[in-house]
Amino acid sequence: MTKNLFLILILSTCIFACNDETESEETNINDGGNENVAGEAAAGEAAAGEAAAAEAAAGEATAGETDEMMLEIIGSYTDNFMTEHVITDETWTQTYGEDAPSIFNIEIFNNEAQYLIAQNDEGNMYSPSLWSRIDWTINGDELWFCQGVFDAESAENAESAAAADATDPANSGCGTFAWSLLTAQ
Repeated sequence: MTKNLFLILILSTCIFACNDETESEETNINDGGNENVAGEAAAGEAAAGEAAAAEAAAGEATAGETDEMMLEIIGSYTDNFMTEHVITDETWTQTYGEDAPSIFNIEIFNNEAQYLIAQNDEGNMYSPSLWSRIDWTINGDELWFCQGVFDAESAENAESAAAADATDPANSGCGTFAWSLLTAQ
């Protein structure tokens, strides 16, 4: 039994170290007639190949999922108050005229539920380092947003806040106000 394990280890090492399949086949043929050892070594090599293929396939699936998980409203916009908005997967930057920009560092987003949670940048004029919830909706062909929460103590508090009412964004639903219209630049 110990001799068979020793032969399996030697053959496995040789099979995985040798890139030439012909040389591996010759080793299996000349192993003293022990077909079980050669079969087990070949099965080990096949299993290793299958594991590598499965790992590669999993990596491809992950990459595909990552592509699908991009924030769907990325772009440059101007709102109905002439504030410029630049939205990436990482930040939502709002700049009004000559004022310093307000930057919101996106931590969570949900395209299906149409909201994101962002930490207000520490350099923001209002509510620095606190948390915001920004909801968006598409009404017809118009993109609207509502920053209904801008001063939550944590991401969890911002996310647990009620979503803005998207029923009539042009007239109401963002607290006591209408939502803001975003027009692509």
